[in-house]
Amino acid sequence: MSQVLSEESSFQFRRAVTRSDLDAVARLRYQVYVAELGRSQPHADHAAQSLLEPLDHSSIVLVAQTEAVEVVGTLRLSSSDAQEIESPEIYGWEERRACFPGAVFLASKFMVAPHLRGTRLGVALILQAAAEARSRGWRFGFLETYDELVPLYRRTGFCMRRSVLDPVYGRVSIMEIDLLDFAHLERVQSPLASVLAVAS
Repeated sequence: MSQVLSEESSFQFRRAVTRSDLDAVARLRYQVYVAELGRSQPHADHAAQSLLEPLDHSSIVLVAQTEAVEVVGTLRLSSSDAQEIESPEIYGWEERRACFPGAVFLASKFMVAPHLRGTRLGVALILQAAAEARSRGWRFGFLETYDELVPLYRRTGFCMRRSVLDPVYGRVSIMEIDLLDFAHLERVQSPLASVLAVAS
């Protein structure tokens, strides 16, 4: 896949394609969600300290890795048509799906290793995900997040849609991005603006 920030970063961005890739993602997820944040995860394997979900098998799982091949970031992209999406009704994307069939997607399981938070890695991973989504003809992206990450997503171009009660994660914010709304992306000075304009 293209690496939109390769000249600014020592990280490699690619899709997780092998079992080894997914195992590395699963360990990072467990480290962040369970060990660090203490969140309940129905699909967590506590014996193996790993976290994989049924949705992974029909999704694009992106990874960021170091030169030493350590996975230090990941983000999952899923078509809104994926049957494995749990509680799809919370996203409120029915109108988008009806008007733009095949163009709506879900971004989830976004995380960066603790020692690299506050660096450009998180934004770089979001840029890679946006480029991947556009390469598949996807336009409208949805995600759920806690309040502390809302400012980050706003800066990249997401807009708040509503607050809902997720059956697993509790109170969360649903946010949406239109990857072709260049006027909005430029207005909020999103790093996606120039990348997506070139890609389109």
